Amino acid sequence: MAPGLPSASKRGGGKPAWFDAGARRLIARSPPGDMRPADTSGLPLRDWRNDLAPKLAGKPLKLERNETSRSLAIAPDRRSFVLGTDWYLRRFGAGGEEVWSVALPAAAWAAGVSGDGRVAVAALANGTIRWYRFEDGRRYWPCSCRGTANAGSCGHPTVTMMHRREVKI
Repeated sequence: MAPGLPSASKRGGGKPAWFDAGARRLIARSPPGDMRPADTSGLPLRDWRNDLAPKLAGKPLKLERNETSRSLAIAPDRRSFVLGTDWYLRRFGAGGEEVWSVALPAAAWAAGVSGDGRVAVAALANGTIRWYRFEDGRRYWPCSCRGTANAGSCGHPTVTMMHRREVKI
């Protein structure tokens, strides 16, 4: 079975789902046991879910006016994290400084970082999934697969939000 791209839960809560790239479909159940959810508690981040003023250790993170944060994933080394918003996927250092940001065409309802810390992933409200190099935010592949589209046709390997095996890039 190919590793998948899980989402924390449906919008507003509910059952977890994950994208199985091998089967090219979204599966509405818990992912396999060796996949882990995005870390959202490894750093003192507060008010990041559906909020205009997310904070790290009580200090507000710099976002644009009226920019709402939607999703969070802390890197495995806990030295940085990605924050998905309505307009951007942003990477911040553990001190709250912005490392990079990339504009998104839709809200990032789910975010993730691969288990090896090399890839950031955003699952967007428009049904697309986008992969970025964690180091600098550079987008890996020039397309985003929608729904049950053939992931192979996008020309990228499987990368996971909940890492199942080593990423090959």
